[in-house]
Amino acid sequence: MRFHTTESELMKRYRHVLAGAAVLIGLGMASASAVAASIPVFNHSFEDPDVGGSFAAGVPTGWTDASSGNPFIENSAAVGFTGGEGLQYFGFEGGEVHQDLGVAFAPNTTYTVDVASAHRETFTHSTLEFGLYDSNAIGVDLATPGFADIQGVWDGSGNPDGDNLWNTLRDASLLAAIGSGALGDVYTFTTGPVVPSGNVAVFLRVLGDSGNRVNIDNVRVTAIAIPEPSGAMIAFAASLVTTLLNRR
Repeated sequence: MRFHTTESELMKRYRHVLAGAAVLIGLGMASASAVAASIPVFNHSFEDPDVGGSFAAGVPTGWTDASSGNPFIENSAAVGFTGGEGLQYFGFEGGEVHQDLGVAFAPNTTYTVDVASAHRETFTHSTLEFGLYDSNAIGVDLATPGFADIQGVWDGSGNPDGDNLWNTLRDASLLAAIGSGALGDVYTFTTGPVVPSGNVAVFLRVLGDSGNRVNIDNVRVTAIAIPEPSGAMIAFAASLVTTLLNRR
């Protein structure tokens, strides 16, 4: 006796086969190595110029000023800051600064920016925004900026995650893990096959150019290539699909 396979049964079979192939390809992608590479940011913790344990007005060496308000470098210990990188931090009130990192964008790569910030007790602060520009298009955001709601650390600010942890430099990635995540978030931007024409440029700016200060330390940029399935895994999945579809 010969049994006939209906069209609906064949469709179910095709779906199961294709789903299995997708799983195999996914496993191939997961097994591919994907290592985050750090892109050097010059003077990332604002140690230059050395303010000698005190304070100095001006923009840190290596950073380009784009109409920032009252930029300054200050010794962290002098104001009671803890948790930062090195001995100094950078601050300003309004506007932005940026730095061309001298590295071209790579295709199919995810870039991440993280920074540390702190709420200095008794001071009024703004929200810090940060991220990446194409060096050929400074001022044009490539993705939604990362942020640190520095004023929001104060529980009287209206931010639901305020915890009154003054004078402590904390990464935006750490702020994002507190409560609802309304205190901060890292920046991510993923390229496709076609990439921005210029170099990777990192920026720091005050949200809305409000005129209240932001305090910044330890700027980091990393890049990680999007894993691709291995050729052997794709060939095996294709062979499996062909074999299963030929079976009756």
